[in-house]
Amino acid sequence: MTTSSQVTRSAQALALPLLNPTQHPTLFDAHFVHQAKLEEQLRLRTAEAHEARAALLRQERVASMGKLAASIAHEVNNPISFMLSNLHQATKDVSELKRVLQRLLVLADFAVRQPESDHPAIESGRRMAEQAIEGRTVETILSEVRDLEEIVAESMDGAEQIRRVSDDMRRFAHGLPGRMDWADVEAIVESALHVIDDGSRNGIRFVRRSEPLSSIPAVRCQRHQIAQVLLNLLQNAAEAVDETGTIEVRTRSAGGWVEIEIADDGPGLTSEDRERIFEAFYTTKSEGTGLGLAISRDIAEAHGGSLAAIETRTGACFLLRLPVETA
Repeated sequence: MTTSSQVTRSAQALALPLLNPTQHPTLFDAHFVHQAKLEEQLRLRTAEAHEARAALLRQERVASMGKLAASIAHEVNNPISFMLSNLHQATKDVSELKRVLQRLLVLADFAVRQPESDHPAIESGRRMAEQAIEGRTVETILSEVRDLEEIVAESMDGAEQIRRVSDDMRRFAHGLPGRMDWADVEAIVESALHVIDDGSRNGIRFVRRSEPLSSIPAVRCQRHQIAQVLLNLLQNAAEAVDETGTIEVRTRSAGGWVEIEIADDGPGLTSEDRERIFEAFYTTKSEGTGLGLAISRDIAEAHGGSLAAIETRTGACFLLRLPVETA
């Protein structure tokens, strides 16, 4: 029979002694290092889990916003189409009204300048002309018509802007359709620069740097989509710089890629901006939808390329990369 003292001695023999750092310095150091590694791995795994959860929430939010954007775009598209159609007709009508009014005013002005007449019909016409003009000059009346033209033009611009936002929302919601064709990247860049230069402030200086044309290969792309990306980047840069700012556009061939850099000397981006700048509906502007860069990145990735914000000492810099394919 086993006695209680024997059980006690057996348990003591199986017990692991505590490490004494003075008696076992090497074992103690190894134990400490191992524990530190385990704690670091736990910290990294926890951080990865939090980031994965945050990424999943962002994806769910973007998916929900995509559905909302598609719904809004659909609801906005029909009334905007009617508005644009009516404004186009109003532009034509005002132009025709102006042409007819100019002729009538010339006649009215002529009639008013005539002396009073004993002939009833002539005198009636002269007085009607006086009442129509109401003491105003022809130039004053035509100035009022020009004001009406400006009002219609401004309304047209506003409706066009709403239509562009609606198109952006549809593109964000439905992605990039269509087929790819071979295109000259340099020609797309020059075309975008021409458009943005005509519409930007006169003081902005555009600097163009490129490798020899023979070294920039053609790429398979949707030309108008790549032009849209470049126009968006150039417009952002133009809005970021001051009246005498500089925007530099660089193109080059790098291995299997064609790279286009657009840099400005504006205030630049914060580290938070660079991390979030491509999120849908995130914007650093006081006005805007926050969809431009999100759509631009989607377009780049749909072409097998990428769009990134590059950290620079001054200003902001964006790099568009498109893959080179052999025919």
